[in-house]
Amino acid sequence: MEGISDSINSLIGEIDGLLIEIEDIYTSIYEHLPQIEEEIDLTLDEMNVLLDYFIVSQQADDQGYRITDVLHEISEQFESNRKKMVNKDELKVLTRHFNQQEQGEEIYISTLISSIEDVQDRIEDIELISLNAIIYAAKLGKQGRAFSVIANNIIDLSNGLSKLYQEILLKSKSLKQWNDNFAEDLEELINHNQELKEQQTAEFEKLFTMMFDSLNSVEEILTNMVENIKQALAPIGELMTSIQVQDIIKQNMEFLADVLLDLEEKLADYQSLDEKADRLDRIVFGVNILDLVIDAVESVEDSFVESLYDLNSFLTEIETDLTDFEQEGELIVDLLSGEDSGSTVKEIFARVSNFISDFEDNLSNFKNKTDQLTTSNDQLYDLISDLEVKIEVIEGEMDFLNKLELVSKIELARIDLKNDSFAIELEEIADELTFDIKENKKAVDFLKERLVDDLANFKSLLESNRENINKMGETITSSKDKFNLIEGLVNDAITALGHNSNQLINEVYNLQEKVNAGLEVADLITEVKEVLYQLKSSIKSELKSVDQEMKFAEIDIFDQELIALLTEFERRFHGINKEEKSQAEKEDEGDLVLF
Repeated sequence: MEGISDSINSLIGEIDGLLIEIEDIYTSIYEHLPQIEEEIDLTLDEMNVLLDYFIVSQQADDQGYRITDVLHEISEQFESNRKKMVNKDELKVLTRHFNQQEQGEEIYISTLISSIEDVQDRIEDIELISLNAIIYAAKLGKQGRAFSVIANNIIDLSNGLSKLYQEILLKSKSLKQWNDNFAEDLEELINHNQELKEQQTAEFEKLFTMMFDSLNSVEEILTNMVENIKQALAPIGELMTSIQVQDIIKQNMEFLADVLLDLEEKLADYQSLDEKADRLDRIVFGVNILDLVIDAVESVEDSFVESLYDLNSFLTEIETDLTDFEQEGELIVDLLSGEDSGSTVKEIFARVSNFISDFEDNLSNFKNKTDQLTTSNDQLYDLISDLEVKIEVIEGEMDFLNKLELVSKIELARIDLKNDSFAIELEEIADELTFDIKENKKAVDFLKERLVDDLANFKSLLESNRENINKMGETITSSKDKFNLIEGLVNDAITALGHNSNQLINEVYNLQEKVNAGLEVADLITEVKEVLYQLKSSIKSELKSVDQEMKFAEIDIFDQELIALLTEFERRFHGINKEEKSQAEKEDEGDLVLF
């Protein structure tokens, strides 16, 4: 029996060690599960925050900084200001005089230039007949001397008129050149305005559609990720339930140690017993106790292994969900900041930013062209004023010409010349010239009224356009700032998401390592059970040394103390394992309070 006593002491030591290892496994799992649950909850919160950034809505709302809200804001402001921009047809109708579009009998700069050239021809006719008059007066000698003076004055006057009309022609051509340049700039401005109003709108709508398609993809992936993280959270409660068996296992292990300790004590004085009956009592007591211990070990083994497999199953389930989550997380990271420029949300931000920058450049160019056109009116005013002044001078010269015409008639009548064709021709040309000059004045006045008024109205329209462009610029700048802010928030959320995702996976791996360590402990429990069977066999074999003829089944215990101790151990064992059965029934009913 000495070897048996040593074996029992060794077993007690091993059981104490197993109890420590089992407690360490369950304690570690118990402590890590709430941490995993907390990490999952945090990840879920971050996913919902991230999802909120990408919620796709075809109408803007007022819920924080969503990408779609900013897009809607840009779109609505863009459309509102676009509608207020000047219409192309409206501009063309208003500025038709600048474009020399003939309508009815209206006067244009080209009409004025043509009329001035006709006047110059008539002035040349005056010079020609005046030269003829001088020649004729020279033939008359002293009698034609006064008439010669008149003819010379008419030539001088015609030369002056010719010079003035040459200046008017140059001014008119300068006015036409200004008009042509203005018309060209105006056409470019109208086209630029049309591009901002229509082509840029089409581009923005295309970009808007593309962004919503990408955002729909992101939202779908994020929604799936949320579902996966929720599924990963579901087994946590069952895991917490699974480790409740720890208490039963601990009680059984403590029971094993206590029973074996008492067994060792009862067998310690075996060799000193003289009575055969006493020895038989110890042998039967030892075998019955070991049967009870073996049952307890098998209960521990079954509960522990079943618990480990349950834990491993739940952890595998969590790992699968988290792996799916991690893979989708990698996909969403690629979408948000990956290298695939055709489908990434990073590219969405880049495209929006580029569109805004291009649009800002176009707005700036449009404003510059508007400024150039609105400042060109000074040249128009100067040219029109110069024409008015020179026509007034010409009108004064024409009064003098009419007086010379009258004087020439009187002088011709005085010398009683029958050839008065000079006076008739001069009168006809002077009348025609007077009419043409009045028409020139009328044309200049008409052009002044029309061009200056049109230019004033045009400036007013451009100023209104400029205000809308400034508002569009302010809207785009504000939206650009919001986009930059959102991009920063999204990147922060993705960084946090990636960190928590890796943290979760690592936590699960750590627990799986603990479960694998538990399976090694289960093997040690099996080894203890084998030692107990051997110990039981050794105690049984001791019966032969007491009585060769006696069979174990025929022996009863007569020692009341041993009977009482055995009964107490049986009651305690059944009590522990009845508690385990009761707990299992509560688990099946879902009535479990976690500790």
